[in-house]
Amino acid sequence: MISPTLVPTQAEGQAWPFGVLTVAYGAMRYQKQAIALSQSIRLFNPGLQLACVTDHLDSALLKKHFDILVPFQPDLGKGFRQKLWFDVYSPFPKTIYIDSDCFVVGSLLPLFNRANGTPFGVLGVKAVGDWWYMDVAKVNKRFGFPYLPKFNGGFFYFENTPASKAVFLKTRQVARIQHKLGVFELGDWFNDEPFYGFTLGYLGQEPIWDQDQRTGMYTPAEFTDPLTISVIDGICNFTRHGQLYNPVVVHFFGDHTTSYHYLREKWKLHLLLEKHRSRSSIAFQQSILDMAYRAFIAIYSTIAKFRGQKLPFSHPFPLVPLLNFGTSIMKKFIYKF
Repeated sequence: MISPTLVPTQAEGQAWPFGVLTVAYGAMRYQKQAIALSQSIRLFNPGLQLACVTDHLDSALLKKHFDILVPFQPDLGKGFRQKLWFDVYSPFPKTIYIDSDCFVVGSLLPLFNRANGTPFGVLGVKAVGDWWYMDVAKVNKRFGFPYLPKFNGGFFYFENTPASKAVFLKTRQVARIQHKLGVFELGDWFNDEPFYGFTLGYLGQEPIWDQDQRTGMYTPAEFTDPLTISVIDGICNFTRHGQLYNPVVVHFFGDHTTSYHYLREKWKLHLLLEKHRSRSSIAFQQSILDMAYRAFIAIYSTIAKFRGQKLPFSHPFPLVPLLNFGTSIMKKFIYKF
């Protein structure tokens, strides 16, 4: 396969031992997410080289926020299948991949130090009896795996070595024969995570353990309200299953990019870094928006209680995908009056 032609966009910054790769092709919203990610990275990691896989090589905005634009290759597959080819896309000897729907709220160097030396690293746990896209216990027994690495695919670490190349090649093979293996309960849906997990289980490679510190990359799914986040201040914490998480990379997967929290933080990054507004000015404007959001939630809660309906959240400042929330309001309240 021919290596992609890279498009450098900025002068090389200070030397870092790794670079960051993300992906933004197709709809404009993915470009905007990638730009917000890059802004958050730059805020805490000045000089770190950033690369973006995109089909918008002429985008002035992407050129402004990324050091390297890597041409998107549609022949490598649709959707998540593209994530099986990071070894082809990455221009760096050592790479941290981060999904574009994430924010970074601190230095990535401690996370790199935990992963450094691992040919292909994921932040996760050793699953032995869970259900994770498959019956893990049956898969481990059938193939003789001691465990299956279970993780979120918003973060990968890999090095340009034969060992990491073997992981990519094996994962692409597993993805091609997934139906013959008969272990993945995905239906028509394709997700890269179980295939990487299967490969790592086959190779006996351990995930990067972070459950002691819980400072890596995490998503606020299943957390207990409230989510406390201020990207420009380097703050993010939430509680999940009774444990406190302080991730340096927070992943707003799926429709959570339409949540108030995500949109507010993206707006604050824009004000600080593009409009050069003062932090005090941003804090004042945020306080007004937060009050409006709380009032909106209070009105919704009051109407729901009046109608005898169960609330979809338990905190006055919940993380709610606004698109789904708006649809829910229309269906539950407006259409029924």
